Amino acid sequence: MRGRRSHAARTTRPVRVAMLHNIVSPHVVPLFAALAEQPGIDLHVYFYSETDANRRWKVSPEGKFRYTILPHLRIHFRGKDLFTYFINPTILAALRRDGFDVLISAGWDSFTAQVAFLYCALTHRPYIVWSGSTVNEPSWRRTLSLPLVKLIVRGARGYIAYGTRAKEYLEMLGAPAEKVALSFNTVDVDYFRDAHDAIAPAETDALRARLGVATPRVILYVGQLIERKGPRTLIEAFARVKREVPDVGLLLVGYGMEEEALRQYVRAHEVADVIFAGMVDVFEMPRYYALADLFVLPSYEEVWGLVLNEAMACGLPVITTDRVGASVDVVHDGKNGFVVPANDPAILAEKIISVLESPERMRAMGEASRKMIERFRVEESVKGLEQAVGRLFPERISSVEGANNRG
Repeated sequence: MRGRRSHAARTTRPVRVAMLHNIVSPHVVPLFAALAEQPGIDLHVYFYSETDANRRWKVSPEGKFRYTILPHLRIHFRGKDLFTYFINPTILAALRRDGFDVLISAGWDSFTAQVAFLYCALTHRPYIVWSGSTVNEPSWRRTLSLPLVKLIVRGARGYIAYGTRAKEYLEMLGAPAEKVALSFNTVDVDYFRDAHDAIAPAETDALRARLGVATPRVILYVGQLIERKGPRTLIEAFARVKREVPDVGLLLVGYGMEEEALRQYVRAHEVADVIFAGMVDVFEMPRYYALADLFVLPSYEEVWGLVLNEAMACGLPVITTDRVGASVDVVHDGKNGFVVPANDPAILAEKIISVLESPERMRAMGEASRKMIERFRVEESVKGLEQAVGRLFPERISSVEGANNRG
């Protein structure tokens, strides 16, 4: 492995990797920091923007890896969610100035990614598509851009997928299966596990009091309060649950354009014990997971669903839908939770009740979640990224042989 590298391999110049990514998020910072530490990789990340209109994260990559936040223009499209089409006019000048051997683009739905693909094609540089998209996110934009997306996918030299569903979609678009590396989307599992375990009961009691949680048991939702995330379905299911399990409450952590409509629904239908907690910083989330007994992500559309990773690292049973990209990889039906059809309050309520009615089952599912998420670590995701680069530059990436054996 690394310790057995020849002198020639040790003196070979690292691969200069240009990474395109939309915004700085708390989940990609540890991933890029770990990738930058690999001896065969010289990483430079180009962010389209520091943040976006529908995000309130506060995180800085300063000192963790080399990066540039590009000057940008934005075109917003509002519908079920906010979509931002980024235009970064200086991307080609930046790439020419800094130099690169291979470019990895996180997605294809920006002017910047599309222009970079054309530049790579004209200069015969390898372009790698890194995608989380699945077949379950239809839109007019997808329909309109499909010919261009297929051109990009078929013209790429390598592929990285968030998970099983994303790999399947890349193959549908024309990517050869043997060239798709898996780099499972994940969070800093150690942080969430350790921060959760360090929380004293008194802290949880204080948070309960501050939020006004009056029930001994809590169902937790974390995410934007927007249509595609399915919070309305969850509230409808919760109303059914309350009729059979009166000692449980619902805690909604997040913000979004549907918040007021959801509050009005709760008032109009007199659904008791629903609490809107608002925005919570991601690094404070372990306290909220410690407060909960069960985590639910009821999305109609979801590329992955990183909150599932967080909840599982904190030892919670999880319920999600078959439209969530992560569902096939991180949820084993009946073992650590359940996967249900999207937009079906009755079935969702049934599965919530089945978990809550047996404390022993709930505890076993939580333990299974924690064990299962251990393999979805930043270190493992880095191996997938390395694998994609190593297939193109095997003489410079020492771990490519092992990576190829994994994928």
